[in-house]
Amino acid sequence: MKIIEAILRRPLGTMMLCIGLSLGGVWAGLNMRLDFLPDFSVPKLTVIAPYQGLPADEIRTLITIPLEDSLSSLGGLKNIKSLSRDGLSLIELEFPWGTDRTLAGIHCREVIDLAYLSLPSEAPKPQVLAADPGDLPIITLAVYPKSGSLAMARRLAGRELRSRLQRIEGVGSIQVAGGREEEIHINADPNLLAGRGYSLPALSRALEASNIDFPAGTLTEGSLEYLVKTKARTENLRELENLYLPGAEDGLSGSIQLKNVAALEYGKSKQTSFFYAWSERRKAEEGIRVMIRRRGGFSPRKMAENINGELEEIQRSFGRDLDIVLLTDRSTALDRSLRDLLTSLILGSLIAFFILLLFMRNLSQSLILLFSLPSSLLWALLLLSLCGKSLNLMSLGGLALGVGMVVDNSIVVTERLARMTIRGEERRLRIKTIAEAVSSLAPSLIGSTVTTVIVFTPLLMVRGLAGSIFGDLGLSVIFALLSSLILSLTAIPVLYLLLNPAAKMRKKRSRFFPFLRKALRLSLRHPAAVTIIIILLSVSGFSLAAKLPREVIPPLNEGRLSCCVQMPPGTSLEAVRNLAVSLTEIIAEIPEIKEIHSWAGGEIGDPYYLSSTNEAAEIIQLRLIFPLDTVVETLSVKLEEIIKPEGCSFMVLPEENILENLLGFKSGQDWVVKGDEPDDVRKEAAALLLRLAEIQDEGMLPELRPGEEKTLIRLYPDREALVAAGIDLPSLSRQIGYALYGSVPTRIITEGREIDVRVRVREDDRDTKADILGLTLPGGGREMIRVGNLVTLSEEAALPYLLRENRKDLGVIHFPRKPGPETRAILTEGKASPRDIPVIETQAVELLSLFILALMLLYLCLGIQFESFSIPVLLMLSVPLGAAGISASLAVSGGSINLNSCLGILVIMGISVNNGILLYEESSFRLKKTGATATGALYRGTASRLPPIIMTSLTTVMALLPLAIDPRGTSSQASLAVAVIGGLCAATILSLLLLPGILLLQLKNRRGKQDAK
Repeated sequence: MKIIEAILRRPLGTMMLCIGLSLGGVWAGLNMRLDFLPDFSVPKLTVIAPYQGLPADEIRTLITIPLEDSLSSLGGLKNIKSLSRDGLSLIELEFPWGTDRTLAGIHCREVIDLAYLSLPSEAPKPQVLAADPGDLPIITLAVYPKSGSLAMARRLAGRELRSRLQRIEGVGSIQVAGGREEEIHINADPNLLAGRGYSLPALSRALEASNIDFPAGTLTEGSLEYLVKTKARTENLRELENLYLPGAEDGLSGSIQLKNVAALEYGKSKQTSFFYAWSERRKAEEGIRVMIRRRGGFSPRKMAENINGELEEIQRSFGRDLDIVLLTDRSTALDRSLRDLLTSLILGSLIAFFILLLFMRNLSQSLILLFSLPSSLLWALLLLSLCGKSLNLMSLGGLALGVGMVVDNSIVVTERLARMTIRGEERRLRIKTIAEAVSSLAPSLIGSTVTTVIVFTPLLMVRGLAGSIFGDLGLSVIFALLSSLILSLTAIPVLYLLLNPAAKMRKKRSRFFPFLRKALRLSLRHPAAVTIIIILLSVSGFSLAAKLPREVIPPLNEGRLSCCVQMPPGTSLEAVRNLAVSLTEIIAEIPEIKEIHSWAGGEIGDPYYLSSTNEAAEIIQLRLIFPLDTVVETLSVKLEEIIKPEGCSFMVLPEENILENLLGFKSGQDWVVKGDEPDDVRKEAAALLLRLAEIQDEGMLPELRPGEEKTLIRLYPDREALVAAGIDLPSLSRQIGYALYGSVPTRIITEGREIDVRVRVREDDRDTKADILGLTLPGGGREMIRVGNLVTLSEEAALPYLLRENRKDLGVIHFPRKPGPETRAILTEGKASPRDIPVIETQAVELLSLFILALMLLYLCLGIQFESFSIPVLLMLSVPLGAAGISASLAVSGGSINLNSCLGILVIMGISVNNGILLYEESSFRLKKTGATATGALYRGTASRLPPIIMTSLTTVMALLPLAIDPRGTSSQASLAVAVIGGLCAATILSLLLLPGILLLQLKNRRGKQDAK
C-alpha cells in the first residue's frame, strides 16, 4: 500500500515515465526487423551425388545404397529419404528440431569423405547442401528477348543475369529453364576418324589441348621483366576448323586438320525445357524462366525486398536486349498476411475501446482503460526489441491475441475504484481510498496474471517445432500481460486520481445482466441437471474434433491454381510445347484468369527439378493466376470440363502451402508399400491397386508411382570380341557416349561471349538404333571395327526413378485427394502406410508435453495461491469446456486442427481459469467478512463479478473478431482467433453455470469448518 501511495503522490512523474516507455516502444516498432516467421532453420540436409550415364536402378545399387549405409551412422538422424534417377542420387537427411544444422553438415561431410572411397572410381564426389530439395522459389522472373533470339536471351539470363542476381543479399540458388543455348557443333565422320586412327575421346582430348593459352614463364631483359605466354586459343569458327590435330595414338598417321574429319557449324544445344506465358497485359510468348530461392535460414520477405529494390536497375541494365518481367513474388502473400494481421490488431483495439465505452457509459473511465491497451502493447514491443526479436507473424499474432487480455486487469481495477471512490472527495483521502482499493486487488491481479503467464511459459521451454515457431508468440503475450499488470497497479490509479471520473457505472450496467443472474439462480437450484447438460454439450463438442481435418498451418490464399497434363513417356518436347500453347489459348478464354504460366522439363544440372517426382519432360505444368475472391472449387470444375486432351491425363493439383514449405513440411496424399527390392514392392502396390479398383463409390483414381516405364536400350558386350579387338569395356562405353551425346572439351570466345564446342558424330550416324550398331571405332593399325561386332542391342523397360526411405524401397500409391475410410482400411490391411504423416501426429509427443507442462505449472501456481490441493482442480474444470468450444467453433467455421488452433487451448487455460479465480475469491471474501450463508455469499459474489468477467471476455472476443473474419483465406492466424473465440465463449458461459454449483460444495464445507470453530 505504501508503494501505491508513493506512486499516487507523484502522478506526473509516473505518467511521464509510462509515456517515455511507450515512446520507446514506438521507436522499437519502427526500427525492428520485419519478417514473416521467427528465426529458425529447418533441420534438413541434402546430399547430391551425380554419376552421368547410369540408369536409375544402377544408381540405386552403386551410389544410393552405399551412401545410405554410411550416412545412417550419423548421430541424431531422424529420417533418411532418397531418390535415384538416371544419372543422379539425391538423399534427404532429416534431424530432430533444435539440431545445429551447421554441425550436422560438418559430420555429414566427414562421413561422405569416407563413403566416397567405396563409390565407383569415376563417380564425382557427393555434395552436402543445407537445403531442402522441395523448397519453392520465392521470386520467379520471365525473360523475353527484345531484338535477338531466344538463345541469346537464354545465354544472358544464364550467365549475366544470374551473376547479377547472385550478388543480392539473401539469394540462395538460381535456376534458369527454357530455351536453348548457342553452341558450335563439330559433327565428326566416324569412318574418317577411324581411318585416321582417331577415336572421339582422342579427338576431344586433342581439341582440349590445342585450344588453350599456356603460360611459359618470365624473361628478364635488362631492367624489364616480361611475361611469356603461348597464345593458341581460337576466336572464331574459321580458326577452329583450320586447327591442326596431332597424329593418332598408333603413330601411323601424321597431323590432320579438324575440317578434314568433321563438319563445323553454329547450332543450338538440345532443348530440355520450355516456358510459355500469357497475361492480360501482354501477348502470349515463349521465354526464359528464372527461379530464385532464398539462402537457407534467410528471410524470404527480406530477400524479395532486396531483389525488388534492385530489379528496376537490372531491367535498365539489360533493357536494350531483354525484357525482364516479375512473374510471381510469393512474399506478397506473406506481406499481405502481415498487413492483415496489423490491420486486425488496430481494428481489434478500436473495437475493444467501443465495447468498454458501451459497458462503462463513461468516457473518462473508457479513456483510462484505453490508455492501458496501447501502452501495454508498446511496452511489449520495447521488450521484444531488447530481446533481439523481429516483428513477424508470431510476435504480431501474440500482440493481437493480447489486445483483449491486456485490459482485463485495468477493468478489474477501474470497476473496484468506481465502487469505492467518491467524486469530489478531498485529494488526501482520495489517494488513501484508491491506494487501499488497489492494494486489496494487487494479490489477486498478480495471481491471475501469473496463472496466464505461466501457461505460455512452456512455449519458451519446450524444444521442437512448437517451441521454434511459437516462442515469439508466447514471449509477446507474456510481455504484454506483465506490462498490463504494471500499468493497472500504477498508471490506472494515477489516471483515476487525475481525471476523477463520476462513479455511475454500476447503476447503468446493472440492467445488462438480469438474464445472467436468473441463469445463475437456476444453476444453483438445479446443479445436477445443469452439470449433466454441460457434460453432454462438452462431449458433443469433443466428438467434432475427430471429424476435423489436420494440417501443419492453414494455407494462405495466393490467388493461384496449379494443374498438370501427363503425356505418354517419351513424348518429344516439341509435341509437349505445342499442346501447352493450345491449352494456354483455351484457358485464356476463362474470364477469371488473369495470367497463365506453362512449362515442362528442366535442366540437367538443376537438383530441384531432378528431385521432383511430379515434374518431367512429358508433364506440362500450368500455373493460373486469378483474383483472391475467386471461388477455386468453381474454377476447378470449369477447367475439368473444358480441358480434355486426347491420350493424356489432366489433373488440378492442390496448391503448395508456402507456410508448410518454409517450415520444411510436405503435404501429400501418397501411401507407400515398403520392402527390400523395387520389383517386390511394386508388385504388392499393384495388387493393392487392383483391390482399390473395386471401390467405385468414393470415386478415387489412385495411380502407382513411378508410373509408366520407359524404354531403355542396353548393350550387352561380347567379351571375347572385345579382347580380340584390343578394346576394353570402359573405352567402348565412353566412345559410344561421346558419339551419341557428345562432349564439350573446350570453348571459344567470340564477340565477348563464350560458346561451348560440342564434339559428336554426324546426325545421320546417330538417328536410329541401327546407327549405334553401325558406328565404327579405330582398331589396331588401320583396321575399323563396327560396334555391332562387339555388342548385342536389347530394348528393355526401366523405371524413370526409384524411391527409398530409411533404407527400404518404396512402392508409392498416389491419390488425387485424401482417401476415405474404406480405402484407408484396405491400404492398412495391405500393410501400406501414409508417406507424409501429418505434423500434428509426428509432433504429438512435443505438443502433448507442452500441454502437460502447462497444466502442471498452472496447477502448482494455483495450489501455491490458494494453499489447497482441491481448489485448483475445481478452477481448472473450465479448461475442458473451452477445449470443447474450440472444436465446435472450428467445425462451424470449416477450420482444421493445426498448430495455431492447438495453441488456442493454452490461451483458454489462462483466461478461463482467471474467471474462476475471480468467482472464488469474491465469494470467499463475502463468506468471511459478511457472515452470509455459503449460497448467499456465492450468489452475491458471482453476481458482483459478472460485469468484469463479461467485459473482459467480450473485449477479448470482439478484439479477435477482425482476425477471425477471413473470407479470402489470406490470414495465417485466423484459425487461432476462431479457436480462442469459440473456446472463450464456451468456457465463460458454461463455467459461469457449472462452477457456482461446484464451488458451493467447497464453500459449504468451509462454512462448516468455520461454524465448528
